[in-house]
Amino acid sequence: FVEKDITHPHYKVLTDKCSLLFDHIIKYPLYNDMDVQQFMRYHEELWNFKLSEKNKSAISQACGGYLWLISHSMRNYRDDTKYDIEKSAKDDLLTKKLEVIWGKFSESEREIITQTVHQSLSDTLRNSHEFKYLSDIRVLTQSAHTIKLGIPLLSLVMQREMEKNRLRLNDSRIFLGTNDITTSFTSKERSLITLLLEQKGHTVPRDAVGMAMWKDKNEDLYSDWAIDRLVYRLRNKLNSLGIDSSLLKTSKRKGFIFG
Repeated sequence: FVEKDITHPHYKVLTDKCSLLFDHIIKYPLYNDMDVQQFMRYHEELWNFKLSEKNKSAISQACGGYLWLISHSMRNYRDDTKYDIEKSAKDDLLTKKLEVIWGKFSESEREIITQTVHQSLSDTLRNSHEFKYLSDIRVLTQSAHTIKLGIPLLSLVMQREMEKNRLRLNDSRIFLGTNDITTSFTSKERSLITLLLEQKGHTVPRDAVGMAMWKDKNEDLYSDWAIDRLVYRLRNKLNSLGIDSSLLKTSKRKGFIFG
């Protein structure tokens, strides 16, 4: 069992050499509505609580047939009577799970999913092996002439990706889209966001942050408190500029990541 498309032509050498192992490849699709309903009933009995039909429908539609997401959403409803799946963007743990799922797709598969959501899917991609595979496993669903995302919650990750890429460095200047926002930051905020953008998607150690901000000063001046206060101010600045500050993540006892 794998979660990669081993039927892709890229694996032809492997499948040719190990043909007996690949004689009966089964592509398991996301679960259908009947299976999802049974899965939710099982958890209702297991956790001794009852979901309204409205909330069940909302979970099913948002998560598609991805049981990992369904059980997470059900647990949220169980633990918080005011929970609303429509506000899933504020659920950090759910976002992390969605990022894990998104990361399992190849670059070309992510491109097809993105173009599908933006209703800009080219004929070339529509006729590709990757498109057929995504349709077979119900990550993409088709009805009449409409192609939709089978796991609508994935759009949250895609929005974050777009937001992350809006903020960028260009010749030591900081841009938000096409707007130069360098002067919107204080000198230390500018140094920190530059450091984070230079290593976008990677953890920047706390010591590296301290040395970059206070390189010619006594080490006592860049205590954990001083670093945390600087990160706090930078998050507030990002919010004031209309940038999702949750993109600046803290890796506990390690450092900070942007993206």
